[in-house]
Formats: sequence, structure tokens, C-alpha cells
Amino acid sequence: MSAHDLALLKQWIEINLDVIVKYWDGEIEYTEDAIAALKPIR
Repeated sequence: MSAHDLALLKQWIEINLDVIVKYWDGEIEYTEDAIAALKPIR
């Protein structure tokens, strides 16, 4: 993975961390709901 791609991945994780954690913890039950809540990198 290039340094640029890694930086984009880190940015995506940072802006979606709350959704990722809520899905992991079961607060978001359905995968479709988690996917719908994810924000793209702008």
C-alpha cells in the first residue's frame, strides 16, 4: 500500500470511527445501517 493510500485510509477511519465502533459494539445492528452512515472522503 502506498503512503498516499495509507493516508487516505487513516483519514477515512478517522471520519467514520464513531460508526465503526458503534457497529462493532452492536449499537448499529444491521450492516446496511452502518454502510448508510459511513461518510466518504472529500
